[in-house]
Amino acid sequence: MTVLSWLWLLSCAPSQLPPRHGALAFEAVDAFEARDLERLRRRGEALAAEAWGTDELQAAGRLLAHADDTRAACVALGRLAAACGACHDAHHTAPAAPPGRSQVSELWRALALRDDGRWRSAAKGRSFLHVEDWPGRAAALPRYLWATAGEGRASWRAVGLDRHMRSHLGAATDAAWFVARGQLDQVRRRAAQLQHEAHPALPEVLQPFVPPMVEAASALASAQTIPEAAAATTTLARRCASCHEGASASVAVRTDDIQRLQLDPDGDHGMAPYLLWTSLLVGSDLAWREGARALALPPRRPGTEALRARYGELVTRARSATGEARGDLWTELLATCAPCHDAGGVSLDDATL
Repeated sequence: MTVLSWLWLLSCAPSQLPPRHGALAFEAVDAFEARDLERLRRRGEALAAEAWGTDELQAAGRLLAHADDTRAACVALGRLAAACGACHDAHHTAPAAPPGRSQVSELWRALALRDDGRWRSAAKGRSFLHVEDWPGRAAALPRYLWATAGEGRASWRAVGLDRHMRSHLGAATDAAWFVARGQLDQVRRRAAQLQHEAHPALPEVLQPFVPPMVEAASALASAQTIPEAAAATTTLARRCASCHEGASASVAVRTDDIQRLQLDPDGDHGMAPYLLWTSLLVGSDLAWREGARALALPPRRPGTEALRARYGELVTRARSATGEARGDLWTELLATCAPCHDAGGVSLDDATL
């Protein structure tokens, strides 16, 4: 446990001292950051043994007690923070805690204490942590813990999975781009790159996600019209997102692009589909909000009056879309791109777009 944490505990009046699980939980996070799984498991055993603990807290303690690798520890710590937060909500308590010594410990404290301001501050620079609700944050925290642990990316890179997944992302994104350009022949070429067996090093727990992804890529490759292809990209994005969630993985949103959009008063109309697409892949509320904002910037070469009206409708819906409605809107938007570009005489290779 950090010196700051101990000083905070000692400074509390006896009646204000937190339950023992607070100290044990802080120590478990410290052990995780020190990569001391043995100490982390001991803290988990102690949490599970607390007779007064809620069922969820005890279950989280048991997960910690049996965490035999870093990934399992990430999942267990996320569940522990969510259980602590739920307990505080149920008892209408808002305990304080000293600042964490790192972004990891600050995010964990924010989730466990249901401290919205603390979460927003600690999540800066991490686009996939920009989630508005606590359940979504509870799902995002283990992904972040795994991403910062170093072992996940290093182990995937060692067996070629890192490069394999980047290739997947590139092919899927290119396919969506060519739908916007109305070039179905290029869409089919990119979709074909996604139709293959599971990578031999893919963890067994993730292999069930591959056939649905391949099925979506096959539907994209066989699309005969732009609307069919647009719908297929939405299905593909959803299948990719389900695997990312199952892997507790994340795909980085280019925050420099988002910052450029925020600083440039003219914005960049062409960045809208990139950000909306990325949001579908990783569940980033920030990417969707900024994509919707960029979408509202009028194209420099608008199409017909009917297409302009249609575009305006999609812009309005994008601002408030959530959940599955985002994918549905993406389908309609992507199917509108090519006809609008054709009507306005726009080439996507033209820098004046």
